[in-house]
Amino acid sequence: NFTGTVKSHGSNASIVIDKNGNYWSQSREQILNISNGLAGFYQYAEQNKEHFTKELQKVLIKYISRLTEVEYDNLDDEFFQIGIFGEWCGGNIQKGVAINGLPKMFIVYEIYVFVSENIKISMKEELNGFHKPEINVYDIATFGKYNIDIDFENLAVAQETLTNLTLDVEKECPIGKYFGNIGVGE
Repeated sequence: NFTGTVKSHGSNASIVIDKNGNYWSQSREQILNISNGLAGFYQYAEQNKEHFTKELQKVLIKYISRLTEVEYDNLDDEFFQIGIFGEWCGGNIQKGVAINGLPKMFIVYEIYVFVSENIKISMKEELNGFHKPEINVYDIATFGKYNIDIDFENLAVAQETLTNLTLDVEKECPIGKYFGNIGVGE
């Protein structure tokens, strides 16, 4: 059984804190700053630092509370951090799609605790704590979930279902529709 969500037309972005409370925003490939702000995401992350720091710290505390004393003592401080990942979209980030022209928003879809250089733990179940429409941050589940059972002995059935779901989303973006903009989705 697989669960999927719609993908938004935008730019991959994340906000991260480490064990010591250091805070930063980043694109898929680099840490952001005032002169390289990913279409306004850096400024957005800075303006909403209090919300993101508070929520990331809550998830970090929840994760740490699950550890034994030995596991906690063995955390690698160099890599130990937590990040919320999503798409920075809306505005004029991508033209010709249903969410173009809407206010810029951060649609979050994953939270990872980075335990070491090679180990990350998903805390996706905590996404709803970040959902705050008044600052334009949304949990991706807000726009619907798609469930499918895939029988790996009979892939044709699943392939047809997935193709139809993809075509439906492309024809009418669930995110755009949520905000009253009908148009192309991804």
